[in-house]
Amino acid sequence: MSAEFFSKLSQNYIELLKDDEYYDITIEVGEDLNVKIFRAHMNILCYRSPYLRRELASNKKKNNDNVLAHIELPNISPEIFQVILEYIYGGVLSLNGQDTSEFFKVLAAADKLYLQELVNYLQKYLIEYKTEWIEQHFEFTQQISSQSKNLLELQEFCTNLIVQSPKKILNSLNLTSLSEKSLVQLIKRDDLQMKEIEVWEHVIKWGVAQNPTLILDPNTWSDDDFKKMKNTLQNCLPLIRFFCLSSSKEFLQNVRPYKKLLDQQLHEDLVDYYLDPDRLLRDNISRPRKMKINEIDKVIDSQIVDSSIISTISKWIDKIVINNDNFKELYLPYKFELLLRGSRDGFTPKKFHELCDNKPNTITFIKVKGTEEIIGGYNPLKWESKGNWVNTKDSFIFSFKNKNIKNAIISNVKNTNCALFFASNFGPYFGSDITIFSSSGSIDYNNFYYRKYCYEKLIRDAEGEFSIDDYEDDEYYDITIEVGEDPNVKIFRAHMNILCYRSPYLRRTLNSNKKSNDGVLVHIRLPNISPEIFQIILRYIYGGILSLDGQGSSNILNVLLAADMLHLQELVVYLQKYLIENESEWMEENFEFTQRISLQSNNLLELQQFCTNFIAKSPEKLFKSLYFTSLSEEFLISLLKRDDLQMREVEIWEYVLKWGLAQNPTLVTDPDTWSDADFKTMENTLQHCLPLIRFYCLSSVEFSRKVHPYQKLLKRQLYKDLLNSYLDPNSVSTDNILLPRNIRNDGMIESKIVNLSIVSAISRQIDKLDFNDNSKFAHIRGLYLPYKFKLLLRGSRDGFTPKKFHTLCDNIPNTVTFMKIKGVEEIIGGYNPIIWEPSFQKYGKTKDSFIFSFKNKNVKDAIISNVEITDYALFYKPIFGPYFGNDIIIWASSESTDYNTIFCKKWFYEKMIRDTKDTFSIEDYEVFQLIRR
Repeated sequence: MSAEFFSKLSQNYIELLKDDEYYDITIEVGEDLNVKIFRAHMNILCYRSPYLRRELASNKKKNNDNVLAHIELPNISPEIFQVILEYIYGGVLSLNGQDTSEFFKVLAAADKLYLQELVNYLQKYLIEYKTEWIEQHFEFTQQISSQSKNLLELQEFCTNLIVQSPKKILNSLNLTSLSEKSLVQLIKRDDLQMKEIEVWEHVIKWGVAQNPTLILDPNTWSDDDFKKMKNTLQNCLPLIRFFCLSSSKEFLQNVRPYKKLLDQQLHEDLVDYYLDPDRLLRDNISRPRKMKINEIDKVIDSQIVDSSIISTISKWIDKIVINNDNFKELYLPYKFELLLRGSRDGFTPKKFHELCDNKPNTITFIKVKGTEEIIGGYNPLKWESKGNWVNTKDSFIFSFKNKNIKNAIISNVKNTNCALFFASNFGPYFGSDITIFSSSGSIDYNNFYYRKYCYEKLIRDAEGEFSIDDYEDDEYYDITIEVGEDPNVKIFRAHMNILCYRSPYLRRTLNSNKKSNDGVLVHIRLPNISPEIFQIILRYIYGGILSLDGQGSSNILNVLLAADMLHLQELVVYLQKYLIENESEWMEENFEFTQRISLQSNNLLELQQFCTNFIAKSPEKLFKSLYFTSLSEEFLISLLKRDDLQMREVEIWEYVLKWGLAQNPTLVTDPDTWSDADFKTMENTLQHCLPLIRFYCLSSVEFSRKVHPYQKLLKRQLYKDLLNSYLDPNSVSTDNILLPRNIRNDGMIESKIVNLSIVSAISRQIDKLDFNDNSKFAHIRGLYLPYKFKLLLRGSRDGFTPKKFHTLCDNIPNTVTFMKIKGVEEIIGGYNPIIWEPSFQKYGKTKDSFIFSFKNKNVKDAIISNVEITDYALFYKPIFGPYFGNDIIIWASSESTDYNTIFCKKWFYEKMIRDTKDTFSIEDYEVFQLIRR
């Protein structure tokens, strides 16, 4: 497991930059009147700028005479250096409101200081957002880009501008002054928007300019002149596409006079080709340049692909075999209507689905950032927002490098069942091969990756995502930290300024222990943290990266404890969540250890809650442990409050007494020996626990044997009401009495809707026992569970169609249906003692069916409605679900579509079970068969 925490890291480093404490270097920038001295920290500068590291290599730390290291950077202005410093410290670049020329100054400064990440970013930013400015100041930009060998993207952009608008740019430049390298770069381009004859003429003109003794007329050249010119153009001639001249006339008039510049075989092949154009050409002949023409512009409006790619894609769609002998042809049977462009419409899944859903035959092109690579896919179906896999045999994915169709890769779908995936937070998602999604439909995509999964072959050289490397170094440290205990002790070297801005605990510790003027390093000890754990913590502090790959769960808990000790709150929150989501099984198996860890700090609230939840589910793990009696009262109370504590109430009472005795070691276990003072002492100890014991849930025998001996602990009125509840139930009100805990009964019922109290109530009604068993306390005291409820159907698992209901539930007697109403805590349903049938419009007759409703899973307020007109107890129809009389209505437009009409009314049953006749939706529904145990 690995995680990144860069936001807090950046914030802490910016705070360090603004603080005047802990600095150990001054930097003077600017010239003349615009000079400023900045204070900074040598260790950070050296690890962020290779240039500054070299400059400072001979001037480490403070000198013995306490004179700070000082360097000068006169070629960088104070304003630009402030921007650079904020990037160095916080990874933040702020150029809001700056003129474009200032961007170039920052770029030049970043290049000087070898800040490669910033150099790369600024080049891309200028190219993406300042194109118009650069075109208007092209000569300035060209000069800047050529001043450094490191500004390759800007150089490439300038070349691209010439390629796309050669007449416009070349008219403002002196072409003959271009270097051979720049010229070669230019004429290599497939997309140079010039006729080939014009390219040839410019190359000849450039060659003549490099040989000022030559004149333009080749008829006057000697053999030595041709040899000299051929030598000058040796790297350019192979890049001229002589076979792509528009006519034999151009060859005759413009190329043949220079035949001595060409290799003899090439000249002969050219003569043969222009005499016989159908002649089969050699394989290694360059293709025509990709010119923009009006016809192509009408076919597609794209900033990513060109006509050759469109032609290739169209052939793949129409399953046309692409042969080498038709490379000149463009196959353009389709118009490509632009639905979405990320740079125009945004990069959110919501915008994708808004513009692209429900439109068949779509093609997606994705330009991979930082490369000349294009990937994408073809979807012959419609995109949708609902989450499901879609089957098609005609989709495919593809990739192109450098817009070169010779090296194109097409990968047809192999596993057709997972050709496409639709979801509201996904973009165009092809199988699991091209994955593009966001954590929310309304925010930009934050996950892109590729792997071979459902399609035939790889379309990229590498699968997966990119990652960053960590590093560590010991130079420029000013503090040592000794961690661990014998024999596992290690001393780490670190940097006080960084530690203080990342850990509030270390800042407090170090505030009173700053480095002395005698050069002795600050030294602190952390014996409670092992070296292995502190190494992980240091990587988080310095780099915002948490790496726990290969670490056991116990070690992760130890990292959590160390993070809590050092007040690294971001890490504490993350680790608790990670442990609960990924290591819950281990923590349950090692519960005693986990519980002790969670109670060591008041800050580990989520872990404490996890432990409380687990105890509620498996209380014996705690209640039978040796340390149960040492629990805090607060923690014990949190357990007693739980409705889902899985223990019999009499056992809970016995353990509370055991805990109370442990808090009063002078008391013996036998209450018959207690004095009034002893009872008073015990009552005070348990004053917050006693109101949480559900005494009314005890049987009369349990009350007599387990509670009666301790009656002096209870309030007099409570004890009197308890006693009367067993002897004369009608004399005691059930108001404000806690209901039984929701005890699981594994194997009794597997339901996501109802609890055992409801199951007990339904079972009583089926067996025609009085719903309250002649007692107001029956639903509180005892659960009546004579049946096993066998799950036949669950909507969230099996679907919400009538067809699925009849497939799974027809011809099975004794079924009960539970429906959870969407948006409220209400459950309705009914009991059918006979069978469901797929008959067309037929009533089922029975005198034993009933319908019901429960609010908040509370059986006290349940409504039971028995059938009144028995001939119409049930209604069967293929498009109906479990349809009780005309009182619970549930149906769909067809057998195979989800239910779309559900409501309740009084018709053939005794009374209404809902307050309204309005239609409603269900969150889920379940149908069970009852089998007597």
